[in-house]
Parts: sequence; C-alpha cells; structure tokens
Amino acid sequence: MPVLPRLSALVPCAFALAFATPVHAEDQAELWLNGIVFVPLGEQNQLVVDTSLRMNEDAEGLSAYVLRGTLLTHVAEHVRLGGGYGQFWNYSDGDFTIAENRPHQDAWIDFPLKAGGAITSRTRLEERLFSSGSNDVGVRLRQMVQYVGPELGDTKLKPVLSEEIFYKVNSNDRQTSGFDQAWTTAGLRYPVTDRFNLDVNYFNQWVFRPGDDKMSHTALVVAGYHF
Repeated sequence: MPVLPRLSALVPCAFALAFATPVHAEDQAELWLNGIVFVPLGEQNQLVVDTSLRMNEDAEGLSAYVLRGTLLTHVAEHVRLGGGYGQFWNYSDGDFTIAENRPHQDAWIDFPLKAGGAITSRTRLEERLFSSGSNDVGVRLRQMVQYVGPELGDTKLKPVLSEEIFYKVNSNDRQTSGFDQAWTTAGLRYPVTDRFNLDVNYFNQWVFRPGDDKMSHTALVVAGYHF
C-alpha cells in the first residue's frame, strides 16, 4: 500500500490516541511560542515565514529555536505547491548542542466548508542535514490536516484542530525508516484584528522510539499575521 494512503488512514486514529498516554511512555511538559506570517507576492505566489521558540523540562529551559521560509505558488483553485528551507538550533541546559538544516517541498490543499470554516491538508517532504555526526541525510514525510471552524456564537473564537503524522522514509546512520511522530493540536483562535490571529492550544507530541515512547504535553501559543 502506498505511504500517503496509510498516513491518511492513521490521522483520525492518532488524533484519538494522542489523548491517552501509552502504557510505556516518558512524559514531559513543554512550552512553544510560535509565529507565522503570510506575505502575498503578486497574484499567484505567497511567502510563508514561521518561527518557533521551544522550551521543555529535559533541556531545563530553551530546547530549540526554529526559523523557516516557504514559497508557494497557486497552481489550481485551493491548491498551492512550493518549497523552502528551515534552520533549527538545538540547546540543552542553556548550551547550544547541534544545528539542523531542513530543505522541504510542500503541497497545500484547502477545502472550504459550506457550514463555515475550512480544512487544510499539507503534505511535506523534508531532508534533514545535521551540523555534526554522520553526513547521512534523513528524509521524512509529514502529513498534516487542520480544521478551523466558524465562530462559536458571539465569542469571535474559532475552534482549531489538527493532526500531523511523521514518517521516516529512508534508513541510514541517522535514522531507521518507519513512523516517527504524531502531533495533535486542539485549541481556540481569536481574531485580534482582521489580519492578526492569536491561537492558544494544547499540543500533544507522541514520539515513537525503541523501548519507551516519549510523550510531550505542550502549551502552544501561535501568533499569525496575513499581509
């Protein structure tokens, strides 16, 4: 069976399972402060810049800082294709540990809903290159599905739900192929202005690994701006 259908079939299962901690899992608390900006470039192109400041218990503070840019082109109604590059800096106990370069290729598809809101699918293939250790490149496939609902009554708040499945495509000194992670997000979006949104979420990160899996329970705050 092709990889993409298998990933799509696992989305609802992973979403439900994320709220039940596995019997053998290491838990930790995290805080992520994210920002994302959408910049139109003419009628067909769009630049997306996102950043993330991540803190967790294991690192005793800052664990990672992320800066990533993606250029997308509208190739059909509700369909965008493109790619970009991300830089990751990792830390532990306040000290820098390793950097990671991640080129990526994306396919975004939007599904507006008659009842209001929309579902967005993003398929991403990324190549992971590290600043130290093996020179092998880890290739990973990521399938994300996000639902943003209509306003809840007169509150202006909108529900936001998403699931993202990670699959390691190749095996080498860096990684072994197979399912890697499942990310589940549930929260609320508040439109501060017509262009600026603020999301407050519970974010669950389930990392599959030999022995005990790792489960992170994260407070995720996302600031989004559309130019």
